[in-house]
Amino acid sequence: MIPDVSVVASLLFLAAISAPGIALLRRAGPFLTPLELVGYGAPLGMVLGSLALLGVSAVLGFAPGPIGLVGLGALAAAWWLAGGRSLLPAVLGERARVALDGRKPGAVLRTRLAGARRTIGLGGLVLLAFLAVRWAQFWIAAVPTVDGDLWAGHVNLWGDWPVHFGIVSAFTDGGMIPPEHPRFSGHPLSYHFLADLTAAAMSRLGMGPAAALSLHSYVGCLLVAVAIFAFARRLTRRTDAAALALLLFVYGGGLGFLAAANRMAASGDVLGTLAAGPWDYHWKTDLNYQWVNMFFGFLASQRAFLYGLPLACAIFALLLDAIRRGSTRRFLAAGLVAGLLPLAHLPTMLALAIVTPVLVVAFPRRGWLVFLVAWGALAAPQVLLQQGGSPGVLAAFRVLLGWVAGPDPWPWFWLKNMGWFAPLVLVALIARRVVPERSRRLLAAFMAIFVVANLVVFQPWDWDNHKILVYWFLAVVILVAALLARAWRRHPSAAVRTVIVGIIVTMVLSGALEDLTALEGKSRYLMLTADQIALAAEVRARTPADAIFVTGMENNDPIAMLTGRRLYVGYPNWLWTEGIPYEARREEALAILRFDAGAPSLIARDGIDFVVIGPYERNTLKADEAAFRARYTALVTVGAYTVYDVRTPRS
Repeated sequence: MIPDVSVVASLLFLAAISAPGIALLRRAGPFLTPLELVGYGAPLGMVLGSLALLGVSAVLGFAPGPIGLVGLGALAAAWWLAGGRSLLPAVLGERARVALDGRKPGAVLRTRLAGARRTIGLGGLVLLAFLAVRWAQFWIAAVPTVDGDLWAGHVNLWGDWPVHFGIVSAFTDGGMIPPEHPRFSGHPLSYHFLADLTAAAMSRLGMGPAAALSLHSYVGCLLVAVAIFAFARRLTRRTDAAALALLLFVYGGGLGFLAAANRMAASGDVLGTLAAGPWDYHWKTDLNYQWVNMFFGFLASQRAFLYGLPLACAIFALLLDAIRRGSTRRFLAAGLVAGLLPLAHLPTMLALAIVTPVLVVAFPRRGWLVFLVAWGALAAPQVLLQQGGSPGVLAAFRVLLGWVAGPDPWPWFWLKNMGWFAPLVLVALIARRVVPERSRRLLAAFMAIFVVANLVVFQPWDWDNHKILVYWFLAVVILVAALLARAWRRHPSAAVRTVIVGIIVTMVLSGALEDLTALEGKSRYLMLTADQIALAAEVRARTPADAIFVTGMENNDPIAMLTGRRLYVGYPNWLWTEGIPYEARREEALAILRFDAGAPSLIARDGIDFVVIGPYERNTLKADEAAFRARYTALVTVGAYTVYDVRTPRS
């Protein structure tokens, strides 16, 4: 089978823009292992390449030519940064270089496998291979089109990916350079959009938006897995602990599996319950199991983590070496990487801001000033661009003791949501020689995130503290994995090791049950119907790229997702979480749809070009379609959907 040209072009583009990140990290951190260069460096390169693409596209347009130019420029930059040499020796290691020079394919393969076995370990190799296969299965069926309808392979994709579809289409079809908010016309895009810009470039190279988002997510998830493994290996100096840390991060959870066990006991049919989808997403509300699986809750659905997590690992690896050596150069490098976070991932920057003061106290060094100045100088302009001079989500900062623990008592909430993680991390923090002392102090600083997140919330939706707690959890899994791996080595008796295995099983069982439910296709949700997709195609073909629409303000809105056109006001819940004052516009949009007195004046004043009326607008929002039909031209009709051109009333 011949690979699709657009897929090959997209993968070549990703490889090209990844290369400078690897080369830069190699120069900034020669102590980094080949695994770290790939896991941290490739996402760093994608961030830098996407920023370069943003600038080039502002001048030359967002088209295959400029995208290819950025890819070629990235390769040239990587070549220059590598001193005119290939990056393969740095990534594969010295023995592989000798084998490559000798041009002996068998020797190259053996050398690679031997090197991987030494640096990753058998457990790490097996786990990474398993994740590569499982995630390939997931992403192939993540957002499939079935009988013309677009489906989401997981409830979190159904909830979050309309935003990502919308940003991709804004770049590819809406001419959104410089960025403007696709769901709130005229407002800056107050969102970390670089991961979606990368996917948009892949879409512009010929892939459909669903395929581009899925392929980029698959590559990004693999790089995150490599980054977490490499970071854990650096801090623990053990491949077994690193492999366990990755397993616990991807599948770790609390006691939610007990609810599944109760369901099995009540039904008396264990296999039938497993086959019917053992994980119930209503438990989050009904039973207050708020801690979500890291893969489904963040890596898959909130795509900016694909850049935020590896960059965070790179920053802390550079800082750890800077602390050890007292190296101003390393502090500077870490600060420059941190300065890329606003457009890459804002919650990562917030987590770093919480941890850094603790690290300054734990490791007093003069180089911290260099780190902070470099970080602030790069980050501040991006934040101002994103927020448009307003405080944005930070205006919702407030005290909320206990986070979302209620109605449960605070200790019970965390115990049931974290299971064995809760007591074991306390043991790991107190015990000596679980990890090297410098690593222990670094990971202990991450506990500040837990303290802060249980005292205050930073965004309108209190649950969003979860996004910074991801980094606390990363530190927790590294400490707990190191503790359990050490206990396994020191206690070879069957009884002790059986207990350790049992503990690990309980820690990953909730995540495994959720993964099984997704694998069985029991978490599929309809995103868009065939008529909605056809409507979006007609809108792209027959309306200007800068047109402003009024629609029913649903999350899964075809105009917002697939056309690149701006909405006057979109789904309120998303705008609320971004700190955008949407209320007045929403009332105006409702008045326009109902065609209240003064609606024509609102349409003219607000610059509305088109109004969409479909089943939701008619039945729920009570749109007065007769008034629109009498006054305006119906530009597009697809099934039950009609687009009215409201720029000029009919005479």
